[in-house]
Amino acid sequence: MNYTISINQFAGEKHFPTLDIIDLAIFDYLRNFYPTANKYTDTIGVWFWVSHSKIINDMPKLKIKSKAGIIKRINNLIDCEIINRHPNTKNLGKSYYKIGSKWNLLIKID
Repeated sequence: MNYTISINQFAGEKHFPTLDIIDLAIFDYLRNFYPTANKYTDTIGVWFWVSHSKIINDMPKLKIKSKAGIIKRINNLIDCEIINRHPNTKNLGKSYYKIGSKWNLLIKID
């Protein structure tokens, strides 16, 4: 279980006003998960695998019970260029993501 959630609300409001607290909590989870995640490297970059079921189990206070619900929230992060989805995720059989161009906007304090 992910016991502590650290959200930079200032950066979230300033740079990503369309994201809500649940999206930001999932970002925090991914940020903390990234260093130990299984990685996959190809010609496009370094990708990390994340289990949608693990997010559901580790973050029960989100009240999201389905993989589709988690994917919807991850899509919000993709839309904001915080993370990118591997273009061949379906062929790879796993959900691979990489750090997007705007990842650091949610980490640093202005």
